[in-house]
Amino acid sequence: MHWELIIDDIETKMCIGICDAEQDVPQRILVSARMWADCPARPTSIDECIDYGLLHELVVKQWPARPQTQLLETLAMELFEYIFAHSPAIQKVSVTITKPDVFAEIKQVGVNATLTRQEFKAL
Repeated sequence: MHWELIIDDIETKMCIGICDAEQDVPQRILVSARMWADCPARPTSIDECIDYGLLHELVVKQWPARPQTQLLETLAMELFEYIFAHSPAIQKVSVTITKPDVFAEIKQVGVNATLTRQEFKAL
């Protein structure tokens, strides 16, 4: 069966950005993902499903500890790599990463990309 797993707005703080004011100052980011996978229609264990806890662990526990990252695009590509490596059943992923606190006049700025497993392998 084709399943879509939806994760909206995992919140974490990390050092991200290219502006001088963003250097070494943790700021809030929001991570959302859509993942499409072929899994059993009636799964009986997490081994037959997509474990969204892995993505949560990466974003909330590992990213805040990493060194300064300049671009949201770097994080997006890391997410694709992580998701495809840890979940063979996933065939397509859409990732959105936003920074909601960059400008007072803007709700949020960010990036979004969608890749199939084959497209990702071809990069």
